[in-house]
Amino acid sequence: MTERSLLIVCMNYAPEQTGCGKYTGEIGREMLSRGHDVAVVTTPPHYPGWRVAPGHSNGWSSEVSDGVRINRCPLVLREKMGGVSRLIAPASFALSATYESRPGSADRSMRQAFAILPPPSDGVTTVTLPAR
Repeated sequence: MTERSLLIVCMNYAPEQTGCGKYTGEIGREMLSRGHDVAVVTTPPHYPGWRVAPGHSNGWSSEVSDGVRINRCPLVLREKMGGVSRLIAPASFALSATYESRPGSADRSMRQAFAILPPPSDGVTTVTLPAR
């Protein structure tokens, strides 16, 4: 762990090419290029179709992409994502991301953490992290 270690918590991350996923992937790569040790807690790519992208599973997985450590958590997805399902998906990510980000977990000894919102549930995980 370095003073420049950073944990990004977000429901969408690269390789998603729309919305927050694209933006957050760019932030992760930029922070790495500026000398930060970057880890991400996110979901499998699933947006905008609300289906897990080919080559990924809706479970726990880890990978390194462009030098950024990415830890993917499951989330609840329904065939028809509307109404209550649109609330359940981010809430399920908040639960799995909080578990994945717990102290003692691999890569979770980060000095700084931030959440990319929406959804507001991502902020729940970030505020539960203890100060380091």
